[in-house]
Amino acid sequence: ECNYLSAFASYQLKDYAGAINLFNLCIANNDEVYRGDAWYYKVHCLFEWGKAERVLELVPQLEKLFAKSAYLADVYFLAGGASKKENKLEQAIVYYRKALSVFVGAWESVDACHYALAEVLKSLKKYGDEAQVWQDLAKRENSDFRSEAMLTGAEAWSTAQKSNKALLLLQNYLKDFPRGSEIFFVKKRIAEVLIEAARYTDASTFIMELLRDEKLAVKESQRLRAVLGQVYYLQKNYSAAVKSLLLVWQTTDLQESLRLEVGVYLGYANISLKKEADAAKVLAELALMSNGMSTMLEEAEQLDVARLLERFHYLQAVDAIYARVSKSKVLKNKLQSLLGLGRTAMERQKYDVALELLGKVLDLCAKANLAERVNALSLQGEIYSIQNKNDQAYQTFEFALRLKGGDQRSMCRILYGMAQLLKLRKDYTESRRYANRVFIMYKDPLYAPKALFLSVQLLHIKGKLKEEKQILRELKQNFPLYFAKIEVQDYLKEHGIKSD
Repeated sequence: ECNYLSAFASYQLKDYAGAINLFNLCIANNDEVYRGDAWYYKVHCLFEWGKAERVLELVPQLEKLFAKSAYLADVYFLAGGASKKENKLEQAIVYYRKALSVFVGAWESVDACHYALAEVLKSLKKYGDEAQVWQDLAKRENSDFRSEAMLTGAEAWSTAQKSNKALLLLQNYLKDFPRGSEIFFVKKRIAEVLIEAARYTDASTFIMELLRDEKLAVKESQRLRAVLGQVYYLQKNYSAAVKSLLLVWQTTDLQESLRLEVGVYLGYANISLKKEADAAKVLAELALMSNGMSTMLEEAEQLDVARLLERFHYLQAVDAIYARVSKSKVLKNKLQSLLGLGRTAMERQKYDVALELLGKVLDLCAKANLAERVNALSLQGEIYSIQNKNDQAYQTFEFALRLKGGDQRSMCRILYGMAQLLKLRKDYTESRRYANRVFIMYKDPLYAPKALFLSVQLLHIKGKLKEEKQILRELKQNFPLYFAKIEVQDYLKEHGIKSD
């Protein structure tokens, strides 16, 4: 016998098996009063019980039963949820859209249906469609979720690279919710979206207006100045970018994520102004943060920063970057980071550690990694030379030279290393030939002055004083800082060599 009230009570108590049995009695009895409700709550029982497949099987039958009923929207909504549970996401989208197309009156699940549909679309990276769903929800005047829909929809439009549509939703939020709790966030996002749209002048004007607000909190001002600095950077107004970003950077209690963001832009702005020492000082601090710059920069960009820091001897920061990138799944980046760790180990005079790291590079190198192979061999040769293993050093350099695939720095390291070793062997002609290749072919700022000075020594030994003066003049004119080094001046004084 149909006892609908008992069935409904069992449903509320989550006794789904018992409730379904009782609802089935009402359906079987063809009870005109309770039959529709019995079907409706039976499908709810199945859904909440986790019987998603069974819910989907019943949809065609329920579509006919509720063709003219307000329950049809709920059926489609449950079918969408069941499809989602079965990982049939495209089917879920179809059912959610059907639910939104057929509902009538004040359907209590309308907001939840928008949410569910948007969530599925986002998971499928259909950001434009997701944004449109949020925008539709934002248009519902009686919805309690309008403000949230506007903000979430703006983010979706931004992700879909529809900046103008994102701006419209954010501006509507300011108009409809002038005292909302997210006002500052929204204003900041408007500035950021203007940047995304490459409307830099509009962005900087908007931010400057916000900064004039005397009621602006200190942290809010910091965030806006950070964004303003980014705008100036993107406009290639690097001096203005540094000025704005420094005001934030010099704050002591800056949140780490904001400090990272500000520091990266400040570093790059200084690089663009050719103030590389200032850039290195900032970037070295960032490299020592818990995650370094990995959330802001790609691995290749991090390696570029590490090489800059190497030049200014921030070895701890350099090692921190290389250690992170050494775990890379990209072989080239992994090799570059291991080479970097090898170089810093050499600078610390930890030659055994360096050789071990360089050995790993050589073991990992594939045919396509010829430059990395030559680089590793050139460093190995230099270490052997330092350790007075001259024959081993020469053999390593010679083998690397035959590979013909090194970058400029590696080739200079090899050629200069061979020139030094040939000098020790008193093969002065060959030694000078290799030294000449360094400063004539490559003009490397590190090895060219070393090779010129070596050439001066070789010419002095051979008594070619006219050529010696010519090379010495070139060293003094092109590399005055190296020429002024104590070892150079001591050599000149010891051998009675006068420079112009």
